[in-house]
Formats: sequence, C-alpha cells, structure tokens
Amino acid sequence: MWLDSPNTAGLVRAIVTFIVAACIRRWQQAEADEKKRKYAMVIHNDTQKAAHAWQTQIIDWVFDAITEAAANNPKMLNPLFNDAYIDLGASVQADRGRMMPQEEAFERFIETLNGDHVCTGRR
Repeated sequence: MWLDSPNTAGLVRAIVTFIVAACIRRWQQAEADEKKRKYAMVIHNDTQKAAHAWQTQIIDWVFDAITEAAANNPKMLNPLFNDAYIDLGASVQADRGRMMPQEEAFERFIETLNGDHVCTGRR
C-alpha cells in the first residue's frame, strides 16, 4: 500500500534513491581504494506537533514497507530501484564517474536494507 500510493510516491522515491546512491558511492570508494564513508538523509517534517507526529508515522510506515519488501519479496522493489539507478546513472555519467553494475547494485541495495546498515531516528 505505501510503496505504490501516489500520496507517498515522492517519499518512497527519495528514500530508495538515497539508499541506492549511498551503495553506489561506497562501491566507487572501494574501487578507488578510498575509505568508505557513512551517509545520512534528513527528512524535515512540519514543526506543528500533530502534523509532525503524523508525518513521522508515514515515514516509518514507508520505511517499514521498503524493508519488509526487501526481506520477503525483493523483486517487488525492482521498479523503484531501476528508476533510482537510471537517474543516478545519468548523474554519474555526466560527472564522468564510474557506475556500479546494475545487478550488483541491486544486490547491495537489498543487502543494505536487510542488514544493520540503515537506521532511522526511531531505531
């Protein structure tokens, strides 16, 4: 429900793209024999208490749906991953950088979601 709702499409895309980008960047760092860095994404909510609580709950539900799909049905995330990978590939290519192979990137994306590599402020 949360992954295919038009109401959460932007949020889902932002979270997936951020995680894919971090996977690709860490691969680039390993390829260049550089230190792999950690990355953070900040999602700024409304400052009004009731709206903030509701938005935080939506973010939690979306993130839970993404991690549940990664654990139980990773192929369900393929379309979301592919969109993010294509967008990021265009940016990497424009910067004349190296792009992680798509299959390897998807595997790393799922491993990242299934591991303890991603944390939220609530966890």
